[in-house]
Amino acid sequence: MLHTVNKSPFSHSSLESCLRFVGEGDVILLLVDGVRIASYADFVKLLEDHTSQAWL
Repeated sequence: MLHTVNKSPFSHSSLESCLRFVGEGDVILLLVDGVRIASYADFVKLLEDHTSQAWL
């Protein structure tokens, strides 16, 4: 299943809600203000910790 988050986690609970429902094999796509939480270091760590692929 594809989950999308387009609201900033600093002002909305969209990401937190999404994480409660995400299942194994699901994909989370961060869009617009949802991307504000991501940093390069966090992105690299995420790739190291998971075997799934990401396309930019």
